[in-house]
Amino acid sequence: MTAEIAIMSRSAVALAADSAATIIRYTAGGKEEKRVLKGANKMFALSRSEPVAVMIFGDASFMGVPWETLVKMYRAARKTTSFPTLVEYARDFFKFLEEHPTLFPDEAQDQEAKTRMRSYAYMVLGQAHNKQANAGKVGKRAANKYIGEEIDAELKFLDKCKFMGGFNQTRLDALIDKYEADLDSIISDEFGEFRIAKDRLARLRPILVSAICKLWFVEASAGIVFSGFGTADHFPKLVGYRCRGIFENVLLRFRKEQHEITNAAPAAIVPFAQTEMVKTFLYGIDPDINMAVTSFLNESFKEINKEIRAAAPGAAPGIATTAKKIRDQFDKDFVQYIGANHVQPLYRIVDVLAKEELAELAETLINMESLKKRITQPIESVGGPVDVAVISKAEGVIWIKRKHYFTPGLNQDYFSRVGR
Repeated sequence: MTAEIAIMSRSAVALAADSAATIIRYTAGGKEEKRVLKGANKMFALSRSEPVAVMIFGDASFMGVPWETLVKMYRAARKTTSFPTLVEYARDFFKFLEEHPTLFPDEAQDQEAKTRMRSYAYMVLGQAHNKQANAGKVGKRAANKYIGEEIDAELKFLDKCKFMGGFNQTRLDALIDKYEADLDSIISDEFGEFRIAKDRLARLRPILVSAICKLWFVEASAGIVFSGFGTADHFPKLVGYRCRGIFENVLLRFRKEQHEITNAAPAAIVPFAQTEMVKTFLYGIDPDINMAVTSFLNESFKEINKEIRAAAPGAAPGIATTAKKIRDQFDKDFVQYIGANHVQPLYRIVDVLAKEELAELAETLINMESLKKRITQPIESVGGPVDVAVISKAEGVIWIKRKHYFTPGLNQDYFSRVGR
């Protein structure tokens, strides 16, 4: 995992990102393996001449190619190209990836599809094994039962998920036909040792293909955030996408975040990936505590309604309606209180902060997230050096802090090259 943030005002946007990268993979049998590395680069200028930068999270590479390589290839290819709006930079970047003649050939797209289908098979097995273990059941017969039930649950879940990138049921069926032999191989390899009914095994085909082209889990896709100014933008903008991969020459993606600074909305604080401490700072309450309070209130109101039904059955319907109104009003008042007493006062200050103060605030919030993870979690999923940049309309992308894997003083040739 990672922690990244964008702090936006009418004059600039400050970006900050940690350097931790969590590598997660599912092995045969559904076992999850994690490893944390602390030297990842996650922020890049998208152009050498224009005030636009990107941050990446969720996966250090895209279909096996590091995001850093892709961004720098795009930057070299487009040179001084500019666009009126920030969204057009994003569209052009995705178009560059889709149309590049050698980056993602058909063979690479097929391999990515097979990898994703097999990984999803591992996940189905892993979830079934976890449910079996939680139930305290052992043995092959129990495994057969839980795997079968998990297959049914996955198909029901995926039927409700939306397609990505213009895919539809017809194209999904075509992919099932295209990868028929590969699907049979995956199903045989991963589920062959279990006694699963043939009709259930057949359901695995649409399940595994849906893992490619359906939006089944937001965080199962790599995140890329574009921020800065188009040539027609007076104030900074931000747009965030989740990218699944390129299949059938279409980059499957969806827009997750979009923020635009205006005179009516002059500031924004937008965290990505690990966000607990930033949200605590912004809203004045820890998200976990907020969820717990909400849960306790819901349970309390259920108990109140239960007691009323037992004591005065005839009055129960009217009392229940009144109780719901009270509960809804509490939620409304609570949100309004947080906005009026925490978010809006903070945004008023953010809007008038100097650029160096925006950068300091962004770095501090990432360090707070890192400190909490280091103290409270067995795996330090946020950490390492924090890169910080500020983007303004006039100065463009200015690095405040930027790590190098080498000693700058020993590599003056590098700075001469990139300065050309």
